[in-house]
Amino acid sequence: MFLGEKLKDIRILNGFSRSELASMLDVSEQAIWQYETGATLPNLNNINQLKQLFNVKAKYFYSPNRLTYNVDEATIAYRNGDREYRSKTVTEAMFLNFTSAMISDVEQYVEAPPNNLKQWIVTNLGENRESGIEELAMAIRSRLGLQNNKDLLYVLEKNGAVILEKNLGKETDAYSTWTDTPFIVLSREKKSSVRRNFDLAHELGHLLMHHKLDINNLDKKSYQTVEQEANYFASCFLLPKEPFLADFQTIPKQTNPDAYIEMKEKWGVSIQTMEYRAYKLGQLTYEQNRYFFASLNRKGYRTKEPLDDQIKIIKPGKIKALFHFVFTNQLLTLEEMLQRWHIEIPFLSQLFCIEASFFESYLANKQAPATYDFIKKAD
Repeated sequence: MFLGEKLKDIRILNGFSRSELASMLDVSEQAIWQYETGATLPNLNNINQLKQLFNVKAKYFYSPNRLTYNVDEATIAYRNGDREYRSKTVTEAMFLNFTSAMISDVEQYVEAPPNNLKQWIVTNLGENRESGIEELAMAIRSRLGLQNNKDLLYVLEKNGAVILEKNLGKETDAYSTWTDTPFIVLSREKKSSVRRNFDLAHELGHLLMHHKLDINNLDKKSYQTVEQEANYFASCFLLPKEPFLADFQTIPKQTNPDAYIEMKEKWGVSIQTMEYRAYKLGQLTYEQNRYFFASLNRKGYRTKEPLDDQIKIIKPGKIKALFHFVFTNQLLTLEEMLQRWHIEIPFLSQLFCIEASFFESYLANKQAPATYDFIKKAD
């Protein structure tokens, strides 16, 4: 029997409205609603269209649902106004339902890295939240054993975080949420390594300080407070007070953005984040802070700073390594996974933002080119 709920899930995963899908299939919006609710069954031509559109096998729509729906869309922490678009939040929740279910399916064959982050969730930052946030940031940096900010992504993955890349659009930096596992989803639109580092630290702050917080029901002021707390956590975490101030004191002209370039390379943090951290620590006056940001604007550094196109952007690696280990050791073959989920390789490639050629290399029945006994024509 055709399972309409699976059509609904994959439609939402791909960000299509019923109206948009109806146009692609050349049917009415009401017909899509009827397919999804089981009131009417799609014909064979419709099934073939859906297969091609979503990169699944026909059996996908007739097999039991493997999703557990363990993602609460209300707790997805966005870094911008996209949280106000419910349809986008629903799509991201469905994305996490698919990825978390598939990752759990593969992880059953291995010993996954320990989920240390879950042990470090805080519920009380004390009476002075700013001091509490700084203390927490320092404690977490120490527990992670983070020596160099350039290793942040790898260290988070080693301590239980699942970090994924996704096309989120130009307006969305990143988001995070919890299942039993902490998830951080990074935009592929990022233009610099330092911005990605800040996104990771910001989302880490959300995961530890705002665990399971109902983001959707916060009023504007409360939402801004939550974002400011995550920003402050990120700056404290990436720029620990004592070593940062020791470096800051060596800057000859602290109101000149170009004087921070060497520190940027060392710390892997943007020039404006370093200056603002110093300002919050009382190292610059209000007038000096204003002069600095005026200079920043004149130089065009608000949009692109020096070294942004030179410092290598680190990409997530744990999930790709998980697939490699399981497929190489034949704990689960790629064919078995595709058959189990009734999907095609492009589906996996798009879902996990991993090149299709990576998955294709594990096909057991990959056919070698045929050989023929050609001989050179006689002169």
